[in-house]
Amino acid sequence: GQSAKMARRSQFLLFVVFAALALGLGSVAATEGGSCPASQGGDSCQAEPAKQTNLPPLNKERKSKKETSTRDPTTLDEPDFVAGFSGKDLSKRLYEREVVRRRLEENEEAKGDIAYLTKIWQKYQNRCDFPKLKAPYTLADLTALDQPVILTDVVDTWPAKQLWAIENITKDARFFRGVTFQRNMASLASLFDYFANSSHMDRQPEMLFSSNFFDLFPEALEDYSIPSVFIDEDLFEHIEPRRRPLFRWMLLAPPRSGSFWHVDPLNTSAWNALVVGHKLWAVYPPDTARVAGVNSDKVEYNEPVSIFDWWRYTLSALRPEHRPRVCMQAPGETIFVPSGWWHSVLNMDITVAVTQNLCLFEHADRCISLLRKQTKLSGKLALRDLIWRFGATHPQIFQPSDYDLDTIENPEHRSLKLD
Repeated sequence: GQSAKMARRSQFLLFVVFAALALGLGSVAATEGGSCPASQGGDSCQAEPAKQTNLPPLNKERKSKKETSTRDPTTLDEPDFVAGFSGKDLSKRLYEREVVRRRLEENEEAKGDIAYLTKIWQKYQNRCDFPKLKAPYTLADLTALDQPVILTDVVDTWPAKQLWAIENITKDARFFRGVTFQRNMASLASLFDYFANSSHMDRQPEMLFSSNFFDLFPEALEDYSIPSVFIDEDLFEHIEPRRRPLFRWMLLAPPRSGSFWHVDPLNTSAWNALVVGHKLWAVYPPDTARVAGVNSDKVEYNEPVSIFDWWRYTLSALRPEHRPRVCMQAPGETIFVPSGWWHSVLNMDITVAVTQNLCLFEHADRCISLLRKQTKLSGKLALRDLIWRFGATHPQIFQPSDYDLDTIENPEHRSLKLD
């Protein structure tokens, strides 16, 4: 009895399961093929159309991602511009559009700067507030003036007067290796091509201010000579060459470039000989409390974007009694800037020049006071070199503590490397 009941119950459950499965399959068929009333024949029954959905089309029907718009990316609205690009392509195109936009802005600003450069030229082309000297003269004559001086005849006998003309220096086989410019190697021909044909589009044109030019091309040292008035007058000449502070530079520059307001390093003096072009100099005496646009610590130029901006915006806002003394340096002229003088330079056209810094004996105490503050071993060794050379003959320029540097050669110091 009990087993028969269990068997009948199992059969009933199996029937229910199969019936449910049959009903489910029928509903699926009706959904795919449409429902047909039982009263109609199979041939006359038409399937109902499938319902519309919002699902996206199949991948094979989608638009290819490679299909892009041919419109100018600088004029596209953001949604149109973004559509149809992969992430990598999009970031590249956005970057390119931003570069174009900024370039156009800089070009417009540069055009205004070039026009204003013409005004500066017209205003200062015949002005020089510095005395001009022609040989013969002595170093005492220069230092007695206690101000910047123009030497008019230094370059006259230099081979560089011809060799460094633009049409010659760009073809000179001695310089075929090129120079490092904007972190890349560039021939002098390409460098001057940038100066002449591209620099006008830059908001802040780049210049070559090379301290190793004459190390790369030592034969160029024969193209010029140190002005005779400064020969054997440089205290730093007696420092061993490997630790001598940088002192010589080759300058190649386009219009509107220049040097920021500064005092020469280690309180040195400097001479700057101009072979090609024109430079506009501005100077303040050493006792100037503050130069507008310059940090009070006399280290760096701090306000406008470029030195040209200083001439265009800051200078015009200064009262007459606060304005600098200026001088337009012409080709073939050499300027001497004494120790401690503030100065800045604006290149009016393409220029070629050479400059050297020197520590005159009469300014030795100023130079050594800063050399004494050097924390690097090379600076201490440089001071020691001077003590060994001049400690006996010029004791007045040293302090008693300077002579302690003689112990720097002790074994405990020999493991240190020169930097």
